[in-house]
This record gives sequence, C-alpha cells and structure tokens, in this order.
Amino acid sequence: MDKILCTICARGGSKGVKNKNIKMLQEKPLIAYTIEQAKQSGLFEHIVISTDSDEIAKIASKYGAEVFFKRDAKMASDTAGKLDVIKDAFVKSEEYYNTTFDYLIDLDATAPLRDVEDIVNSFKQFKENNNDNLITAMPSRRSPYFNLVEVDKNAKVSLSKTLDSPILRRQDAPKSYDMNASIYIWKRETILTKNKLFLENTGLYVMPEERFIDIDSELDFKFVEFLIKNSNIKVQYSKKVVMMDKTKVDDMLISMITPKVKEIEEKFGNNQPLTQEDINTLLLKSQYNHINHLDLKLNEVTADVASLKNDFKFLEQKVEQRFETFEQRFETFEQRFKTFENKMEVTIQKALNKNMMLLIVAMGFFVTLSKIIDKF
Repeated sequence: MDKILCTICARGGSKGVKNKNIKMLQEKPLIAYTIEQAKQSGLFEHIVISTDSDEIAKIASKYGAEVFFKRDAKMASDTAGKLDVIKDAFVKSEEYYNTTFDYLIDLDATAPLRDVEDIVNSFKQFKENNNDNLITAMPSRRSPYFNLVEVDKNAKVSLSKTLDSPILRRQDAPKSYDMNASIYIWKRETILTKNKLFLENTGLYVMPEERFIDIDSELDFKFVEFLIKNSNIKVQYSKKVVMMDKTKVDDMLISMITPKVKEIEEKFGNNQPLTQEDINTLLLKSQYNHINHLDLKLNEVTADVASLKNDFKFLEQKVEQRFETFEQRFETFEQRFKTFENKMEVTIQKALNKNMMLLIVAMGFFVTLSKIIDKF
C-alpha cells in the first residue's frame, strides 16, 4: 500500500490578504477547507502543516492536521521558495514519524474550491502515467502566441512566444495552461533530489475553471466568498459533482461589480489614481466579458453542430435508401446470373453429350475400317 504524506504550507506573513490562511470564509477559516478535503480523500497517513505562526498551528490542529514543528524564519521570508519549504517539511516528517514515504502531495491552502475528486484523480493520473512530479492548471484564457506580450529593457513590445508562421486566431495557437498551485505531487526520490519544478517527466492535471481560483488578493477572497455564499456552488467533500447555476452567478456577479465600476469611472473623470483593487475589478469585468463572448460563440458552435447533425441524418437516410435499392438490384442480378449459369450448364452438357456420340461413332468407324484392312 502506498505511503503518502500530505503537506499544507501556510505562513503567517501573507501580503495580498492579511492573515489569509486563517481568515474566516463563511463559517470557518480558509485553511480548514483544505485540511478537510485532505482528510476526505482517504489517501494520507499524515497531514502535516508547515507554518511559522502559532495561531495558524493552533487552528490547523483543531481541524485535524498535525503540527509538530515550527517553520524556520528563513523559510518564512518573502524570498523563500515554495519548493524548499515543501522539501523541508517532507524531510522533517520522515524524521519525526521514523518512516519512509513513497509520495508527497502538497495542497495549497488558498484553493478552497478544489474538489476531493481533484486530489484523488490527479494522484491516479500521476501513477498511471508514471510521472516524476505533477502540477495542476486550467486551460488559459490568453495565449503567449497570440495575446500575451512582453516589454524588454528597450521598451519594445512583443509577443511572449512566436512560431515560424504567425498565429492569426487564438484557436490556432498551441494549447497553453494557467497554473493554479492547487495540487503538487512528487515521487520521494524526485522531491529529495531535484531542485526545480519542471522536469522531463512532469505531469499536468487539468482542472475546470470553476474550481481553479487561487486566493491571492482581497478581490479573489471576496469573489470566492461571494460564490460560496450566494450561489449553488459548494465546496465539495464527497465524490458527487455539483454543477454551478451559471445564470444566477452571472446576475450576482454583475450586481457586485457594477457599483464598483461606476466608482472607478468617477475616479477617471476626476483624474484620481486607481488602487490595485480598482485594477483587479476592471480585470475581473474584462474577464467576465471575455467569458460571455466565448459563451455566445459556444452557443453558435452548438447550433452549427445541431444543424450538421440534422444534415447528417438526412444524408444517412438517403444513403440507406440508395443502399437498399442497390441491394435489391444486386439480388435481381444475382438471380439472373444463376439462371444464366444453369442454362449454360445445360447447354454445355448437351454439347458434351452430342460430341461424345460423334466420337463413339467415329471410333466405331475406325475400328471397322481397321478390321477390313487386316483381312486384305
């Protein structure tokens, strides 16, 4: 049986949202959602928290996670890499529990909308493909080959990635994905020996957009809170999939954003500077418009597919009719051929019988002639 360690890394000094890992999201702190999902998955021998905060440690323990060490200060700084933090937790866990784990799965505390099935299915995919490690992502809305740009040191603007032939439509660009940091998986040897995330055998588990959100700002937090509170989107702890009521979410999202957009327009009119939250709101509105545009296109494609389906049915009926006619004609031809074959057999047999009679007469003649000649 696989021995799997789960780590949840949650430092106290978050910048985008103050104390976000333990900030109340509806009825419980944010980190509780991830702890409960890990427990519900049934995969883990231990669920270990890496934190530098006594308060986070206390709350995480309350919800069933294990906190047996406090993260070093150098591992909790703004410059500390997450891979080093995860590896540190893995090594300390093997020492503390006096065991060797086969795999490590790290769950990000800031992704409360992930489903338990995402954890289970990503690990299943990881093992089936025999990956060394695995990351999660969703199909990106923008493409580095089409509408993502970079600005170099000379202020030159260019596409992030280019091909030999220019991409004229986003749909023609190579597929790209937006990482969400929700789930990371490693083999033991990989986490202990490799110091980078992207390897020759890195796997990718694609998650749907409605479970993708990674809380990194106040706007992200408010949006997730809004979705959980005001719609039928639920954070799932069972294997039952609950679909989102898109119309209801659209209406509520517009009602939430519209007043803020008006405030931003007034700021523009008064030449007031915009805050980061203002910019995030405009980005969210832009993304909403983009999604609605895609929905309209999807509806058009669906209608086209339905039309093609009807055309195909009509064509299929015509082909069936033609085939039935051909089949009937073939049967008639087959019957005629059999009749002809029988007639040919009779004719050939008659010819053979006639030839045999002639041969017998000729042979009799030659025998008689031979006897006459012998007498003389």
